[in-house]
Amino acid sequence: MRDFNLVLTMEKIHKQILQARFPENSRIVFMLSEMEGAEFPVDDPFGATQEDYQQTAEVIDRLIENGMDAILRYTKTGLPR
Repeated sequence: MRDFNLVLTMEKIHKQILQARFPENSRIVFMLSEMEGAEFPVDDPFGATQEDYQQTAEVIDRLIENGMDAILRYTKTGLPR
């Protein structure tokens, strides 16, 4: 974890687990949705229909596009540790 400036998760529980496991790096862990200023989980479509996979891909694409400024800022400069 110390080698990274940013770690993104899809669900809040994953964020919480990483923050608890690596408290010294907890400030670099975010949900992907937080990169666009929101906080909601991205559903895992495992075992679902092709349409569900497509919808999830569209959500991820939108989050990356809308959050790219924040993603680049964190990956280039990092956060105070």
